[in-house]
Amino acid sequence: MHETRAGRHAMDRRDFIRTSGAGVLGLGLAGAAASPAFAKDAPPVKPAKARSVIQIALWGGMTQFETFDPKPNASFRSPFKAIPTNVPGIQVCELMPRLAKIADKYAILRTMLNPRTGHGEAAYIMVANAPYPADITTTHPSGKVVYPAVGAIVGMKKRLDGTYRGDIPPWVCVGSPPYGVTEGFLGPKWKPLSAGERAGLSPYDVQRLNERQALLTALEPDAAAEKRPAAQAASAMRQDMFRAMTSDAQKVFNLSDEPDALKERYGRNEFGKSCLLARRLAQYGVPFISVPWGGDGKHGWDMHEQLAENCRALVPMLDQTLSALIEDLAEKGLLDSTIVVLFAENGKGPHLEGSSRGHWGRGFSVFLAGGGFKGGKTVGEMDDNGEFVKSRPIYPWDMWESIYLQLGIDPNDKLPNPYGCVVYVSQAEACGLPRGGILKEIM
Repeated sequence: MHETRAGRHAMDRRDFIRTSGAGVLGLGLAGAAASPAFAKDAPPVKPAKARSVIQIALWGGMTQFETFDPKPNASFRSPFKAIPTNVPGIQVCELMPRLAKIADKYAILRTMLNPRTGHGEAAYIMVANAPYPADITTTHPSGKVVYPAVGAIVGMKKRLDGTYRGDIPPWVCVGSPPYGVTEGFLGPKWKPLSAGERAGLSPYDVQRLNERQALLTALEPDAAAEKRPAAQAASAMRQDMFRAMTSDAQKVFNLSDEPDALKERYGRNEFGKSCLLARRLAQYGVPFISVPWGGDGKHGWDMHEQLAENCRALVPMLDQTLSALIEDLAEKGLLDSTIVVLFAENGKGPHLEGSSRGHWGRGFSVFLAGGGFKGGKTVGEMDDNGEFVKSRPIYPWDMWESIYLQLGIDPNDKLPNPYGCVVYVSQAEACGLPRGGILKEIM
């Protein structure tokens, strides 16, 4: 919870509970009172509105002040101005003119709360939709389980219910999965296909892959005959990977047939190529596509130093690529069936310390579009300094459960668990976690 860097503003648990409006339930502290109220208010699971999710994670901590929640009247003003969007009353940073023109197509969640601000722990909370295990004192067994990433759960659910039958595995990560949060206890069958190095490259060498598969078959034990579940799952995962790399589905990974004008529109850089590939994967029907992005190699989203320089380098790239993705999905008739969610593991604090901002979990911004979510909306409001939540706190599980519902997945469904624990798609209700509620304002 505490920042270890000298001079940063620390936040302990008591502080977080007080400032987030979570009360005694601040970190899932054995709070049965939170669960029934939410259960009564929760909407029923309806047929899916969305088919795919594109999750864009800006690792390091996106600054909300220099992106989606500028505070022109703050005590610690940003070096950049706020500009109006095409939706009256909504402003964004001047570094995002393209996104300003299409604000009617997305919503901004401005009061996301994360009780952890260290990169790995905070990322786990955002990616796995689960509090950090050490922070939960509930007696429910699922409170002590390290959760798999949401991508693994969505992929498994969509494969098992028969709504996705493609050759490409149901979860593709265009890059390396962050901080090792992958399939977890669900097993290797639901591991993501890592496709980052292949964006824009030539199709796979099928002959070499077939030779590798033959070698593996010769070396590995006959898992099916020995009936070992772990070995069977690993073998099934490998077969899925080989099928994806050798069938006609491999063409999805080859960007060479995309028009040059569209490549320019996305941006001829790693992030642009990754998001273009994500659109192709969504068009194919892959249920969950992750696009992690930490920066351009020289500039990163952590921005502990040289805030203005880093923002000038990265925010225009984000503006170009994200606007191109949303417009491309809309033009191809895919936005209604594709959820695009962009977040970081934490936000940035309102206090300018020289040329930097520190980590901040007491309220930061998330971008959400498509898949049945209404655009042209903001949910939640921070105070004028962007320091504390003024209205409508939002927790990661509020967001993810809303996304599950749009996908037709019941957040209260049970998950298979090798340890025999009763584990749910979302543990918020079982563990009495604090909540702001499902995002009904935009559903």
